[in-house]
Formats: sequence, C-alpha cells, structure tokens
Amino acid sequence: GLVHAPIMQALNAATRTAARPLARRFSSAASPEEAAQTGASWKKITLASGVVTAIITLWTFVDHKMHSSHGAPPAYPYIKMRTKPFPWGPCSPFDLECKKEWKAAKAAEEEEE
Repeated sequence: GLVHAPIMQALNAATRTAARPLARRFSSAASPEEAAQTGASWKKITLASGVVTAIITLWTFVDHKMHSSHGAPPAYPYIKMRTKPFPWGPCSPFDLECKKEWKAAKAAEEEEE
C-alpha cells in the first residue's frame, strides 16, 4: 500500500547505487603541483611529530630512571597472604625470585632424604 511503495523505491535506489562501481577520487580536484606540495607538507608534519614524540619519550624515560629508586615496598600483612598452597608451588607464577628460592630449598630437602 501507501507505506510499501516508498520503502520499495528507497530499496531500489539503494541497490542501484550499490551496484554502480565506485569512483576513486582521492585528490582529483588538486593539480599535481598542489598534490606534491600537500604531500611534502604532511611529510614534514609527520617527521616533526615523530621527533617531538621521541624527545618526550626519552625525557620521560630518563626522568623515570632518575627517580625510580624508592626502596622496597612496605611489608603489608595482606600481600602474598596464602591460605592454601598453589598447585604449582608456594610462589605466584611470575615471582621468579621466590621460585628460585623454593626450588633450591626443595632440592636441599631432597638431598637430605
């Protein structure tokens, strides 16, 4: 009826538009000289932003390294609290120092037996 016709017209128009091959117009309005100038400008902008980013990154890294020695963290009672042993041992999976100490203690214990 009245609602069906406009919907069908819109769908027909959409399918006709979708079926047409799309033209690729990136900078067709610009002359080759303008395109080269714009490309050179963006190349300079990209290079400048990369240099600024590298300087800020280096500054932050050096600042962090100069002020990062705060000592050992406080020994809070709730850190590394274990109520039952893990299946892989008493250490957390990424605590390599604890894992080394645990393996050494385990090897010494097996040698005593």
